[in-house]
Amino acid sequence: MDLTKKNKRERDEEEGWICRSAREATQATMRGRWTSCPSGTPSVAQRVGHLVSSVDGLVPFTELNEFDEGCIAAKSLLVRGLSAQCSIEQVARARLDGYKSKLCSLVGELSGRDPEKETLAGSLKDANFEIKRLLLELKKEKRDTQGLVDYYNDSEEMMKALRQELELERAAAKAATDEAKTACHLCLGPFAIAWARQGGLVDELIGRFDPLRARRRHFWQKEGQSTEKARLYAQLVKVEATNHEEKPTV
Repeated sequence: MDLTKKNKRERDEEEGWICRSAREATQATMRGRWTSCPSGTPSVAQRVGHLVSSVDGLVPFTELNEFDEGCIAAKSLLVRGLSAQCSIEQVARARLDGYKSKLCSLVGELSGRDPEKETLAGSLKDANFEIKRLLLELKKEKRDTQGLVDYYNDSEEMMKALRQELELERAAAKAATDEAKTACHLCLGPFAIAWARQGGLVDELIGRFDPLRARRRHFWQKEGQSTEKARLYAQLVKVEATNHEEKPTV
């Protein structure tokens, strides 16, 4: 682009110089000063002659009738410059038209892509909304999870305390059971000895207790239906079964 501007500027300067030279030559001819010039300054004929002839010192304009030939040569040179300028202008206009057509096609393509851009913008907006909703749900799930973790930790501590308390209760119950078993064995010792000594008398006395046992069983089964009586009855049955199993042989 800079080179084209430079060439155009040089061409304009050359054409202006030719026009000025032709104008000066015409004025000098009308005044009769075709060859009279200031000392040290080349005449107009010499200037125009240098345009036509490339040989130094060769000036074809020696008479007045040769001025027309110089004007024709200058005119032809000017016409060639103008023709070149017109051709360059035509090429530039053709290129400009091509650029305009390309620009119009690009504008059409961009205008055709506007609906796609709107569709993509709508999809992006929906995606952003969905992402925000999922982030809110994730935060809620994190809060719920943290609450469950805290509850589990608290429950774990409570369960640990309850396990320790249960172990203590079991140890105490085991100790009480062992003491009760020891006491039962100690009590059964004299009874076993007396049983062995009395022989059949003891069996007779025990046989007399059967009606009493039946009456007691009838009381617990028929006359009382509370939970406490049922529990006591079950304990009595268990004690009787244990006594029969541990009855010594004579």
